[in-house]
Amino acid sequence: MNKPNLMVSVAILILFSMLLLIVFAENGLIDLNSLKEERDRLIEKNESLARDNLALYNEIERLKNDNKYIENIARQELGMIGKNEVILKPQNEPGERLKPK
Repeated sequence: MNKPNLMVSVAILILFSMLLLIVFAENGLIDLNSLKEERDRLIEKNESLARDNLALYNEIERLKNDNKYIENIARQELGMIGKNEVILKPQNEPGERLKPK
C-alpha cells in the first residue's frame, strides 16, 4: 500500500471515529435531542406556572379591593346571606313535581 492511500485510510478512520463520538458519546447528539425536549417541556411548564401566578395575583388584588367580589365569594363558598335577605327553601324534593291540592 502506498503512502497516500494509507494517509487517506487513516484520515477516514479518524473522521469516522470522531463521528461516532459526536453521535453516541455522553453529551452527544442523542443527549442533545433529549435535553432539547426537556428544555421545551420546562419552558411550557414555566409559562403555565406564570399564567397561574398571574391569575392568583389578580384574585388577591380583587380580594383586597373589591367588596362585591368578597361578598360573592362569601355567598358561594360559605353559604352566607346579606342583610334583609330571606332564604326560600322548597318543600318538595329536587326534581319532584308539585302536586295540585
